[in-house]
Amino acid sequence: MKPAIIHSGVVFSQSILSEPWFLLLTLVVALNTIVYLGLTFAKLAPWPAQIHPGRVRALLPDAIGKETDMRDIPRSTRRSPDQPYLAMRMQAANETIPRAFGLTGGLVLAVTLINALFSPEGSLLSRAVAFGIGITMLVLALTFGRLSTPPIVMVWIWSTVASLLVLKLCWDAVEASNPVALTYAVVAMIISPAISMSWMPSIVTGLINLTSITIAGLVLESIDTPRWFLAATAALVASFVLLQIRINSTDSLSLEQLKSNVLASTDPLTGLLARNGLLTLAPSLSAAVERTGGQVYVSLIDIRQLARANADYGMAYGDSVIAAVGRAVKASVPPGDLVSRWDGDCFLVLGIGAAVNAQAFESRIDEAIALTGVTLGKTPITVAVGSAAGDPSTSTIDDLVSVSASALAAANRSQD
Repeated sequence: MKPAIIHSGVVFSQSILSEPWFLLLTLVVALNTIVYLGLTFAKLAPWPAQIHPGRVRALLPDAIGKETDMRDIPRSTRRSPDQPYLAMRMQAANETIPRAFGLTGGLVLAVTLINALFSPEGSLLSRAVAFGIGITMLVLALTFGRLSTPPIVMVWIWSTVASLLVLKLCWDAVEASNPVALTYAVVAMIISPAISMSWMPSIVTGLINLTSITIAGLVLESIDTPRWFLAATAALVASFVLLQIRINSTDSLSLEQLKSNVLASTDPLTGLLARNGLLTLAPSLSAAVERTGGQVYVSLIDIRQLARANADYGMAYGDSVIAAVGRAVKASVPPGDLVSRWDGDCFLVLGIGAAVNAQAFESRIDEAIALTGVTLGKTPITVAVGSAAGDPSTSTIDDLVSVSASALAAANRSQD
């Protein structure tokens, strides 16, 4: 059987199909379809992993605590939802924009030179403007590549210069009655937002570019203006889609970097700081104490009978003991002291003040361990403590750890 052929005019007459109001209705339906397709595809995209509330609180000022009501937080201190990812977005723009300026500027100069060689009848003023835009882009590429410029400034400059390039191409199309120049303008409009990595500059310059291209299409008699406006609008939507795709990929990378930083500084079993995490924060604490003329102390806490507990009840029980001891140590130190899992069965506390009383500290931790109930019906778990303190201007953290380790070894020998 031959496929059925539907000729124009079967559903709507040719006069209706050519009416401006029908073309406008078609545009509205097309945009509505794009919105619904976007919502449908959005349901298929996975939601980003949640960030622990502790990490969110770390982004807020110190004056904002765990119990602070959101209504009591001044608006100026509230962070944007994009704040955790904004730094990496700006870093991506900072690396991309100078290269984009260099490549685009070189391309503009090359096209201008080729047109001058093979189309000598062209406008001298138009070529001079194109040459100026190309040189400006190359100068900006060298400037941004060598000088430290705020990324947001680079973003707005890129968006502005790209918009000027679109205006220049629209001017060429009208002056020479050449629709090809409008095609170049649409290409420039599509590429610009993905390089800027920012929504506000992209929306502002995108609407300006769409207006310029539409006006140029109205002037050119060889172009069907409503259809050309529809094509330019679709191109603008496509540019925003490319921008969102690049932002999503950058945000995913930023989230993975955040996860890696958390894993590098946090012990996954106890939730306390890892050795690297404590060593990262230790200089800041020592510097703060040094300015006030106080002391810092270090306490090493070793779990006794852990090897026997692993042998009698298994490694899973040993892990639960380590987690319970970590919670007990955290509950037994003043707020603000740094607690870390220093080694397999050893914890370290770094705080402000004189060395703690080792026996009293041991008793507090042992009582806290018993209250957890982890050893209920099994061999009791106790700890040994070694502590040392010193002036941070003369004693390093390594020195205090070494003295604490010696005191801890002596405490274990006395227990044996």
